[in-house]
Amino acid sequence: DSGVGPGMDKIVITDESIPANHVVIQTGKCKGTVGPESILIECTGNMHINSRKGQLDIHVDNESTSNINIVNEGTGDITMQCQKGNTYISSEGLIKVDATNIEINASNTLELNASSSMTLRAPRIDMNPPEE
Repeated sequence: DSGVGPGMDKIVITDESIPANHVVIQTGKCKGTVGPESILIECTGNMHINSRKGQLDIHVDNESTSNINIVNEGTGDITMQCQKGNTYISSEGLIKVDATNIEINASNTLELNASSSMTLRAPRIDMNPPEE
């Protein structure tokens, strides 16, 4: 369906299921959508994005002031894997990890570098714990 809505500025691709699987491309401001100049993709089952031989980019332009959120409200895990290359996480600001437990395993070398200071806080820190 093309040209729907009050300003005829919305394209909707949908199936007949309830709730519907759909893609909404919205140009103007319309009540009940994610806002003007937006695209909404929603499905009731699994969603896969595959790039067989090409690059995959998710890029937010430097004019954006909005956050990027990845939220899993279910009970499944979030897994990031790089099968043959390296994984890089960088930020010009703070990188903050909040968790009940954090486990880091390195089969070869683990390096921690800080140019000004490093603080470790815990009631107990074992630098060379005895074998159990």
